[in-house]
Amino acid sequence: MVREVVGAGEGWKDPVPMLYRAGHSAADIAQMFGFHRQTVARHLKRAGLSLRTNTSDPVFRLRVQQTYQTIGTIKGTARQLGVSPGAVRVVVQGG
Repeated sequence: MVREVVGAGEGWKDPVPMLYRAGHSAADIAQMFGFHRQTVARHLKRAGLSLRTNTSDPVFRLRVQQTYQTIGTIKGTARQLGVSPGAVRVVVQGG
């Protein structure tokens, strides 16, 4: 089932991949257009782009550390959080 943003025209979708490629995060773009970050992320994925994970975000780092303590493996932590094992590895190994 494909859902669309109610009340939003198609015009918001055109600049989103360009802004993301220029270095803006999905959260930044969502704030620019007044949408939820996951709505922007879904559009980026449908446009064929891979999403970046900000491994320096303190909230993300805390979530990774807590999940890793519970699960115990990088692969399991990545699967649980829906991020790449590389992003988890950076946090766990102190990068």
